[in-house]
Amino acid sequence: MDVLFFVDVFVILDGPIGRDEEFVEHANQGYELVSFCKGSGVEVFVRSGLVGWLMVENHNKWGVTMSWEDRKTGTRKKVACVYLRPNRSIGEFEEGLDSLRGCDIGMGDFNARNPLWGGKAGDMGTNAYGMSLKRWMGNNGYNVVEHDTLTFRSTSVLDLVVYKSGTNPPNVNLTDKVSLEHCGQMIRIDPKRPVNAQRDNINWRKADWKKVEEDLLRLGCDDGG
Repeated sequence: MDVLFFVDVFVILDGPIGRDEEFVEHANQGYELVSFCKGSGVEVFVRSGLVGWLMVENHNKWGVTMSWEDRKTGTRKKVACVYLRPNRSIGEFEEGLDSLRGCDIGMGDFNARNPLWGGKAGDMGTNAYGMSLKRWMGNNGYNVVEHDTLTFRSTSVLDLVVYKSGTNPPNVNLTDKVSLEHCGQMIRIDPKRPVNAQRDNINWRKADWKKVEEDLLRLGCDDGG
């Protein structure tokens, strides 16, 4: 995170987890964990001081859906970040895709290969997930950002961004500064974030997530998420 210090929101896919799939603390100076769900492989960190500005609407085994107020239009916008693991059935994969329905932008690791979004990067391969995603986009009114470089190193384009048809494609940059097998995807969104959090009544609070989990277990509220 220190390398990409100018980013306000980090979504970590397939991050480290403990033996019981509990959250493992990262080196995240200046950021707060705002959402983690067992089994999803998705974590959300937000820059301290902006936590209350971003609303987590849903977090399940497929990923997380977040929203914010677009102060330019006065409407709420939604973005979903998913990790659709390999070796799932097509039915499970399509269930994961449906978690993107209604979002303005969907992004993440789809493990879906198709020349539609990989051709410019020299990836002419197609798999069943890629064909399924193409059908889903056509049926639900989405387009895909075509990357001009590989996102999964030396193999294919697996990390994608889809967006609603009829809207301008989001500004997406790929970075290899994360030093991982996947390139990082950076999306620029201009939601007119609050300049004065106190004046605009943006509230946030640090949470001891381990204590929250212990309290939920004590109250018998654990549903595995």
